[in-house]
Amino acid sequence: MKKKKLAIATLQGVNYGSRLQNYALQTALEKNANCEVESLWYVKRKNPLYATNFSRCRQYTISEIICVFFKLCVEKIFSKRITKEIENRYKLFDEFISEYIHRTEFQQIADRNTWQEKYDMLICGSDQIWNPNVIDEVYVGEGMGIKHIISYAASIGRGYLSEYESKYIVERIEKMDVISVRESSAKTILENAGLKKHVEVVVDPTMLLTQEDWDSVAAKRIIKEPYVFMYSFSNCKFKQDIVDFFAAKNIKVYFIPYAKRVWNAYDGKSPMEPLFDVGPKEFLSLIKHAEMVFTDSFHGAVLSIIFNKAFYVFERNKEEKTSMNSRLSDLLATFNLSSRKINIFPSDVYQKIDYEKVNAIVAEQRQKSLQWLIERIQNDTVIE
Repeated sequence: MKKKKLAIATLQGVNYGSRLQNYALQTALEKNANCEVESLWYVKRKNPLYATNFSRCRQYTISEIICVFFKLCVEKIFSKRITKEIENRYKLFDEFISEYIHRTEFQQIADRNTWQEKYDMLICGSDQIWNPNVIDEVYVGEGMGIKHIISYAASIGRGYLSEYESKYIVERIEKMDVISVRESSAKTILENAGLKKHVEVVVDPTMLLTQEDWDSVAAKRIIKEPYVFMYSFSNCKFKQDIVDFFAAKNIKVYFIPYAKRVWNAYDGKSPMEPLFDVGPKEFLSLIKHAEMVFTDSFHGAVLSIIFNKAFYVFERNKEEKTSMNSRLSDLLATFNLSSRKINIFPSDVYQKIDYEKVNAIVAEQRQKSLQWLIERIQNDTVIE
């Protein structure tokens, strides 16, 4: 029997969570659905919702617009310096992609017209493909010509969509064969926006693989002595408390500067120890061997759970409408870990997690999500 050929359309670029979930979905499909899988790497068109930075301003309040404008100016000033400092990081990402991701590159927008000849099914997801600030026509299955299109663990990335954003997304994903999302909040947002088709909630692709699967990918231990790992996209207001507490125990706190690959003042002057040369494999290793993890990252939290680490989540910067904190709240609630969300340094930082119970939920959710995905691929005529 001829293997089906599947295409994955997901976020591109130098982001640890994006590349690891990309690898995980590809691997889970190859192992469990007996398919050939390729990830699409292509020239993106302009954002169909917000083609310019000016049009994007409609999402924000006046005070937020001023902050964003100032931030963009600072980022531009420091862009060359940051690019130089993380040059090796880009190389490590390229090596990971070359070794682990089955990537098909399309250099022209017109190449999209050939996809229907190459693939039996397009899988949109995972990650924040339905976030209005990064959305692409491919992520909502528009104009692909591929016979069967589904989403797997697609995320909106925030807890709110405007009427304008909802209309664009709902009209297009309504035409997909089947729809699944990563967060229950995303399901609610889409249903409230008028989506009639059933929406399944499934786990992030990284959770489709076991701890043992990830062990085989992770780099060897990087830091020999005990350490705490901080991974964040925003400023942790109590990072000095973290550093001071663990310094008293002769434990250093390490972090990855410029996670967004742009200038952040809290990265430039930090009491923590920087690690610049970190690719996806090294990132896995840093979480795997840490004594404790502090993060505002969805995948930072997910991988901490997978590796059974002591971890805490703090909220990212709170933009009124575009806040990404709902993703983490949904994740923690799913695994009965809401108590790991903090706003200050915890008084009992060594409070243990009952990973026997957590792992049981992870295994159940993994099996349920894998079964849902495999059934939709093997019986691709089913439309829900």
